[in-house]
Amino acid sequence: PMLHPEDKDSTLKAWHRARETGKIYEIEHRVKKADGNFHWHLSRAVPVRDDKDKIIKWFGTATDIENVKRTEKSLRQLNQSLEQRIAERTFELEKRAQLLQRLSLKLSQTEDSVREHIAQLLHDDLQQHLAAVKLKLAMIQPLDKKRATNENLCQCIHLLDEAIQKTRKMSYDLRPPALRRSGLLPSLDFLISKMKEHHCLEITLTQSPEAEPGNKDVASFLYQALQELLFNVAKHSNVKTARIDAFEKDGWIVIRVADSGKGADLDQVYAHRGEDCGFGLFSIEERIHALGGHMSIETTPGNGWTTTLSMPRVIAGNSEKSEADNTQPAPYPSGKKKTSSTEDNPHPENKDRIRILVVDDHIVMREGLANLLNGQNDFQVIGQAQNGHEAVEMTMESVPDIILMDVNMPGMDGIEATMKIISGCPGICIIGLSMYDDDLTRQSIIKAGASDFLSKSDESEKIIQTIRRMDKNKNLPNRVRAS
Repeated sequence: PMLHPEDKDSTLKAWHRARETGKIYEIEHRVKKADGNFHWHLSRAVPVRDDKDKIIKWFGTATDIENVKRTEKSLRQLNQSLEQRIAERTFELEKRAQLLQRLSLKLSQTEDSVREHIAQLLHDDLQQHLAAVKLKLAMIQPLDKKRATNENLCQCIHLLDEAIQKTRKMSYDLRPPALRRSGLLPSLDFLISKMKEHHCLEITLTQSPEAEPGNKDVASFLYQALQELLFNVAKHSNVKTARIDAFEKDGWIVIRVADSGKGADLDQVYAHRGEDCGFGLFSIEERIHALGGHMSIETTPGNGWTTTLSMPRVIAGNSEKSEADNTQPAPYPSGKKKTSSTEDNPHPENKDRIRILVVDDHIVMREGLANLLNGQNDFQVIGQAQNGHEAVEMTMESVPDIILMDVNMPGMDGIEATMKIISGCPGICIIGLSMYDDDLTRQSIIKAGASDFLSKSDESEKIIQTIRRMDKNKNLPNRVRAS
C-alpha cells in the first residue's frame, strides 16, 4: 500500500518518535487501495518488550476509517451550517428586539402625547373658560338686588367651582404638571400625596438624583407604572404603608415598590396572566421588557410584596429635543397686538389707582381678569400681555405696580418672565396665577421672585383683596405713579 504524498512526512515522523520514546505509535493517514482510491486509515502499533524492558518487536493494526472521516466531515459541515444559522437568527432577533423597543417607546410617546393633549385641553381651554365664566358671574352678582337671582348666581358659581375642581383632578391624573416641567422624581411627591388623599396610603420615599430618566417618555411610563403598583398596594395588601426606593446602578434606573402586607402565591398570580387588558401588572412587565428593561417580583403569602423595575437610564438610538426647542410663542388671537392702557381701562389714568398689568396666554381669562379689576375704583389695568416676552417689554415701558402673572405660557413662561422683571425692576410686585394649584407650581413662581400665588379658580374677592394687600405692603418709595 502507498501513503498519500501529503501524509508521508507526518507518518515517518510519528514512527521515528515512537521508536525513540518507546511510546505507542498512532496516526491517521491516507492509504491507496487496490482500486486506486485513497482511504483514511488509523494505524496503531504497541511495543513488545522482553524481560529487560527492551523493545524486541512492534505489534500493530491498520483500520479503515474512511466512513468515520466522512461522518466527521459531515458533522463539521453541519455544525458550521448551524452556527451560521444561529448567527443569522441571533442578528435577526437583535434587529427585532431593537424594532420592538422603538415601537414600545413610540407607544409610550403616543400615550403620553394623548394624555398631555387631553390634560392641556382640560387646563388651557375648559378650566380657563370655566374660571372666566365664574369671574363674569362674580361681576354680575353685586349688581343684582333680587335675592332669588343672587341665590341662583351663587349656585352657579358653586357648580363652576365643582366643575373646575373635577377638571383639575382629571388633568392632574392624566399628567401632573411636575412630570411635564421637572421629570419623574419631583412628580413622585405629588403621586405620594394623591395616594394618601384618595387611598390613605402612607408612602416613604428614598431617591437619588441619578435615578431621573434621560427620556421624558420613559419618565412618563415609569410614573404610570408606579401609580398602578401603588394602587395595587392600596387595593390588595391590607396595609396602609408602602415604600419607594429609586436609585441608579451601573447606568440603570432601579425603582423598588415594597409593602409588608399579605403577599401572594406568585404562581397563582401569574396563572391569571392575560385576563387584565388594561395597564396592569403584566402590561407593565411586557412594556418594560420591550423597552429594554425588566421587572422582578418577590412575594410569598404573609410576607409582603416587592416589585422592582429596572430600566436603562438612556435608551440607545433615541434623541429628543427639549421642549424649549420646540416651543414658539403663540400668535396673538385675531391678529391683535398687545393692548395699551387706554384699551384696557375706559377710565383716565389716575395716580391714586393701583396700576396693574395682566399677563395670560388665554384671551378669555385675560380679558375676564381685566374687566373684573377695572370694575374696582382703585384699580387700573394698564395693559395685557399674552406671554413672558410681552410682559417683560411692557413692564420696562410702563412699570406697573402689580403684575398678575400666568405661570404656564408658551415661549417665555411666567417663571422666567418673573425672574427677568424682578432682576430689572425689583420694586414691582408680582402675583403668580395658574389653574394648577399644587405646591410645586406655587414654589416655582415664589422662588422666581413672585410675592404671592393665586389659583385662577379662587374667588374674585380674594384676587382683589390680595392685590390691595400686596400693594399696601410693598416698598412705597420704589413705586412709580403716572403723572
